[in-house]
Amino acid sequence: MEAYVIANDEDVEKLEKELPDLVKKFGTVLFSFKHQIGFVAVYEDLFRLELPVIKGSELKSLFSRPKAQVVKVLIDRTEGELEKILNDRSETIDFAQAFAEKITNFL
Repeated sequence: MEAYVIANDEDVEKLEKELPDLVKKFGTVLFSFKHQIGFVAVYEDLFRLELPVIKGSELKSLFSRPKAQVVKVLIDRTEGELEKILNDRSETIDFAQAFAEKITNFL
């Protein structure tokens, strides 16, 4: 499961440091790690929880992608800004542009 955590810009670093302890409250964690996308925890039942922490200032660029994937908002404290961004997404994806970048460093 992937759940975006949107935080005030100044709180992102602190929140990311708290995630390892936070995910332990949900069950027995086999392993966890942080990569370019965000924080990931895998539990003993092999449930995978991805928690990308997003700066509030990057909210619009994050959710400006096309509507290929359904996004269900669980908690919204953006005073309607998130809903507006989600509703304004285009209907299609330009795959050539989306996959133009290559990531070769997985460390």
